[in-house]
Amino acid sequence: MSLSVGAARKNINPAEELFPYPSYQFGNPFVGVFTNCFVRAVVMDNGKEQALFMGFDLGGVLDPKPLKARIEAECGIPAGHIMLSAIHNHTGCDMVFSRAEEDQKKWRSYMGMVNDRAVEAVKEALAKKRPARYGFGTGKSYVNGNRDMLTEDGTFTQGYEPEGYCDHNVYVMKFVDETDRLIAAIVSYGMHATLGYFDVDADGKTRCSGNIPGVAEEYAEERFGNDAVVLWTSEAAGDQNPQLYCLRDYDKDGFPYMAKLLPGLQYNLIKVMGQRHGVDICKAINGIEKYNKNMPLKFGQRMIDLPAQKYEEEFNGQWVNDITNHIYPLKPGEKLPAAVDDPDEKVPLYVQEMVLGDVAVVGVAAELYGLIGKYCHEASPYSRTMVITHVDRSVGYIIDATSVNHFCFEQFGKIRAGACDEIIAEGVRQLFDDINEV
Repeated sequence: MSLSVGAARKNINPAEELFPYPSYQFGNPFVGVFTNCFVRAVVMDNGKEQALFMGFDLGGVLDPKPLKARIEAECGIPAGHIMLSAIHNHTGCDMVFSRAEEDQKKWRSYMGMVNDRAVEAVKEALAKKRPARYGFGTGKSYVNGNRDMLTEDGTFTQGYEPEGYCDHNVYVMKFVDETDRLIAAIVSYGMHATLGYFDVDADGKTRCSGNIPGVAEEYAEERFGNDAVVLWTSEAAGDQNPQLYCLRDYDKDGFPYMAKLLPGLQYNLIKVMGQRHGVDICKAINGIEKYNKNMPLKFGQRMIDLPAQKYEEEFNGQWVNDITNHIYPLKPGEKLPAAVDDPDEKVPLYVQEMVLGDVAVVGVAAELYGLIGKYCHEASPYSRTMVITHVDRSVGYIIDATSVNHFCFEQFGKIRAGACDEIIAEGVRQLFDDINEV
C-alpha cells in the first residue's frame, strides 16, 4: 500500500467589513486581527482508501454532519473517514454570545466563509498529494499546567496547580515526501487556548487571534517552509490551562481573586508562549527519524451513553461560575448546589477512532479532564496513540473521579461528575475491538 499525502491551509480571519465583530468576551467586540486563524487539512491515501484530518483555529466545530456530507459530495472522501477538530480557541470568532440580529448576521456570514474555506483546503490538499512516509514520536512542552488550584482555605479555583496532574507530552504524527521534506504534522497537546480571553491589547481594544496553538502552528510552518502544514489538536485539557493564564492576586486574608494585568500583557504572552511552544513542536518533529510507507486504514464511530445529573433546585449558573472562580467569596449561609443522579436521562458522547498504519487516533466530542485522557491512552491496544478532544460537537466538560471534590465550575453540567472514567475508557477499548474485527 503505497502512501500519498497532501496538506493545505486556508486563512479564516474575518473579512475587514465584519469588524467590529461580536466576540466571546461578553460585550467587547473584536476590532481587528492580532494573530492569524486558519483551517488546515491533511489527506492520507493508501491507494485503496483515503482519510482526512481537519483542524480549525476556532472554539469548536460547527455543524459537522453537513460539512462532512459536503466534503464527501465534492471531494469523494467518505464522511466516516473524516475527523474534524478544533483547538477550542477562546479568542476565535465562532463562539458569539450576542443574540442581536446584526451580530448574528455577521456570525452567519463568517461561518459560511469558514465552511467554504474548509472545502477549499480539502480540494487543495487532494491536488497536492505526493508519495509519502510517516512516523510517530513524542516531545515535551511545559507551557501548560493543571488549572484546578488548591487555595489556602482548602477550596479550589481556576489558577495554576503545580501538584495537579498534567501531561506535558507533545504527540506528533509526521509525514515527509521522498526528499525528506515535511508535508504535514498532526500534533496533539493538552491545553486550553485561553490567553487573552477577557483581556485587551495595549490600546485597550480586543482583537481575535489563533492563541498559543495558532501562533505555534504558524511558527512551525514558517520554520519548515515548502508549504508544510502543522495541524494542532487538543488532547484532554478540561483541567489544563496555559501556565500564565488565570494569574491571581491575594487579599490580606488570603482570598485569591483574578489579577488585574497591564493592557496588552496577555496578548504579548500569546506570541511569546506560542513561539516557545512552536519550538517544542519543531523539536518533536525533528526527533522523528524512522518512517513507514505502508498505511492500512481503519475507521469506527460509536455513541457512549454517559450518566446524567440534575439539581433539585434551580440555580444561577453565572453565580456558580463566579463563586467557583473566586470572583467573590460565598456569603454566610450560601452554599454551592448539590447534584443528584438523573437515572431517567443519558448524555450521548460521540467517539471516533482512526487507525492510520500503526498509529491510533481517538477522537472524543467533549472536554475531558486530563486523567480521563490518560485512561483513554491506556485503553488503546496501540502503543502509538493520540487522544483528541473537541471533535465534532462537544458535549462539554467531563470530570474524572479524583477531581469531584474540587467543586470547580466544570462539574456543574448535565454529565455526572466523576462517574465516567471507566465508561469512557471501556467504550474506547470496545470500539478498537470492533474496528479490528472487521
